[in-house]
Formats: sequence, C-alpha cells, structure tokens
Amino acid sequence: MIIHETERLLLETWELDDFDAFADIARNPDVMRYIAEGVPWSDSRIGWFMGLQKGFQTGLGYCNWKLTHRDSDELMGFCGLSPLQAVEATEISWWLKPEFWGRGYAREAAEHVLNAAFDKHALEKVVARAYSTNKRSVALIKKLGMKQDRILKSNDIGDVLLFSTHPDLAS
Repeated sequence: MIIHETERLLLETWELDDFDAFADIARNPDVMRYIAEGVPWSDSRIGWFMGLQKGFQTGLGYCNWKLTHRDSDELMGFCGLSPLQAVEATEISWWLKPEFWGRGYAREAAEHVLNAAFDKHALEKVVARAYSTNKRSVALIKKLGMKQDRILKSNDIGDVLLFSTHPDLAS
C-alpha cells in the first residue's frame, strides 16, 4: 500500500515478497558499512526488521517504508520513521542501494518524511543518527535542518552522532 508519494518515489508498506529485494540491500557490504556494527544482516535479522516495520505501521501509523521508484517499481531501499528507545524519540532513517546514491533520492524521500512527521503524524521532535565517518549521511542530516545534539557512542567505525529537529527547524 502506498503511504506517501514524491515526484519520483513511492513510500510503501512492506510485503512478504519484498524479502529477496530487501535482502540484496541488507547484505550489501557498501550499504551496511555505516549501519549498526557495519556487517551485512542475516536472513533472520532481515525478516525481523521487515516484521517490525509492519508492526510500527499498524501501531503507530508510520515506519521505515520501503522506497520504490515510481517509474520502475524497483525497491531502492527504505526511508521513514521509527521509535528510538535509547533516546525516547522518533528517528528518521534511510538506506539506498548504491546505484541510487548521489542522485538526490535520499534527500527527496527524507524531506518528505520529515515534513510528514510533523504535519501528518504530529511528532514534536525527530532525531537522526549517523557515524561521524559517514560524511554523506551527516551532510544530508544537516541539509534537513537537523542540529547535532551529542555523541551517543563510539566504536571502531567512529562516533555515532545524534541530531534532532522540531517543527520550527525542519526544512
């Protein structure tokens, strides 16, 4: 089911038959380099994530929606909102297949989702996390008008930075 639309993108709910296409993304070392521990996901973690998103959509009215291209219907990744228990806030996040990097898709989706967070879902605050070494994501987060709050943790990949925004600061 289509939840949000942009000029080039559809943000949709997850279906069981999305598993293989999403698994190609979640197993890609380039995509996963700056995600969690920096390692590709197992089938069980991929299935868990997809089920979790379906649960968030049902219970909260939002999730990390699958991101597809309007013209090709190809699963490109995801963009959306989900609870971040560690800081008791709602997080915006995105992943894209490498062939879609650098074309403005992440920004298009994230801007739309951030606006929906405040306008449709009436959230008071949205946060984002990124490794300090993930320059592209940090730059996008800043373009969204988010401000760095603090370092959440550090590991071998780098510092995990926490950013936040509220309706008055959002792009």
